[in-house]
Amino acid sequence: MIAVTSPLTGELLREVPIRSAEEVAAAVERARVAFGPWAEAGLSGRGRIMKRVLDRMVAERDRLIDELIIETG
Repeated sequence: MIAVTSPLTGELLREVPIRSAEEVAAAVERARVAFGPWAEAGLSGRGRIMKRVLDRMVAERDRLIDELIIETG
């Protein structure tokens, strides 16, 4: 596990797993496969997806800000 600590306090925030080369390669392959439908969605389809991402980020704004403050000190 990799310890993620607050740069401000040194407090342990969370631990994340270390991935093997095989796990990383598998994740890269999944991303490569997922790119096909993304590319095929076209500009308007990708725009609709990104609008949903933006809406979600706006809805989660306060939580995201809190996380950024914690992670960056």
